[in-house]
Amino acid sequence: MSKRTRIGLIVALGALLALTVQASASAADLVLGSGAYTVDTTALKLTGPGPTEITGVDEGGIAVFRFDNVNIASGATITATGLRPLKIVAAGDLTMAGTINGSGQNSNDCCGDTVGAHPGGPGGGSGGSADAGGSAWSSGSGPGGGGKATASNDGGGGGGFGGNGARGGVNGGGGVGGAAGLAYGNLNLALQGGSGGSGSGFAQGGGGGGAIALFGHTVAITGIVFADGGGGAVGLGASGGGSGGGIIVHGDAVEVTGFLVARGGDGGRGGCCGDGGGGGGGRIAYQYRTLVASGSALVNGGTSGARSTTGCCTGTIGQSLDPIGAPGVVTKAEAARATTGPATAVSSSGATLNGTVNPSANPTDYYFEYGTTGAYGSRIPAGPASVGTDSADHVVSQALTGLSPNTTYHYRLVTVDGIGFTTFGSDIGFTTPAAPAAAAPAPPPAKPSPAKRKKCKKGKKLKHGKCVKKKKHHRHHKSRQAGSRPAS
Repeated sequence: MSKRTRIGLIVALGALLALTVQASASAADLVLGSGAYTVDTTALKLTGPGPTEITGVDEGGIAVFRFDNVNIASGATITATGLRPLKIVAAGDLTMAGTINGSGQNSNDCCGDTVGAHPGGPGGGSGGSADAGGSAWSSGSGPGGGGKATASNDGGGGGGFGGNGARGGVNGGGGVGGAAGLAYGNLNLALQGGSGGSGSGFAQGGGGGGAIALFGHTVAITGIVFADGGGGAVGLGASGGGSGGGIIVHGDAVEVTGFLVARGGDGGRGGCCGDGGGGGGGRIAYQYRTLVASGSALVNGGTSGARSTTGCCTGTIGQSLDPIGAPGVVTKAEAARATTGPATAVSSSGATLNGTVNPSANPTDYYFEYGTTGAYGSRIPAGPASVGTDSADHVVSQALTGLSPNTTYHYRLVTVDGIGFTTFGSDIGFTTPAAPAAAAPAPPPAKPSPAKRKKCKKGKKLKHGKCVKKKKHHRHHKSRQAGSRPAS
């Protein structure tokens, strides 16, 4: 049994098993039972039975629908269209047992599908236009749109995304088939859809597969998510298939036992003229801390000249040089890892915080949180500090200053990576020692002792620092003159 047949059986069985499941939705939880639902990412609306009508928000050009928990039951089918990529987010658990279809539209008419564009899935490029009898047919839209042929009876190129599309065939009349659309993008950097296949003189190209992201704390998928490219159409010069789109599954724990499908669309049959090229495969990205199971991820390229209409444009004259579009890309990206290490150089006023970061091949920044409680409250450095994008362990450190003495501090290492995970290392504590005792003040300088007075021997006196002999003092008695005394 082929994989396509298995997928069809799973969808049919899911519908039978879920006939009794009711549909309900609230601001807190999304619960979709059996039935047909639509998401228009241009209008930001999810509608369906119940009645169900939920409005999403535009976040950076992406239609985002956020819930506490999501449960899409087996038998529920969501058809997604619109110009924006689709992102469904559960803060808790996301369980998807139904079907989400975000494929590009097929171009179907035989030599006459020339009115209106065939859109891509949500966020995917539309197929190129046709112009019977004229020369204004166009390439597919999107960064990897299939190239248009130089003549109306040559085939258009297939769109590219995860892999290159296939070139369009020629009818042998000297023209040049449409160029292959080229691969581009990286779902670990941005959510993107696929690109459209080229139109031809007689048929429009298939639309590119859409962009669908499913985020949750835990994500369990037992159903099917489609983001196939639309097929090209038969024509006297056929159109190209659109590329497969993009699917992201993101969660702390991811378990997929169902199918993730982003195949390129088949090119149209050219009959007497050039075949349309097949679209390249899309991109599927698993982003996780723990990957429990990855299920089946299909990113095959589309087959050139494979889509036909009975009795129209039979024959195989203008085959493509590329029988099939290139396969797409499946990536598995683990969250960056953060390991807190012991503090070093701890003093009464500072310490050095240490840790190890492994980016797991994602662009990753780090910082330390610290504080006197497990609530932290401060971080260092204040801005982002990058450790690169490799898968090696990087020892990182930051020096703290201005800490209080005799105080216990808590800290942990934190990483923020390019696929949306913030990872916290374990909490570690350290205690700063008491501040050193202050030195005793120096004693004041001693006062000089007074100089001892020199003593001299008897009969001598100190004069100018020397002992000299004292001079004798003689008394002089004046003669009293007679009559000098008054008479008694």
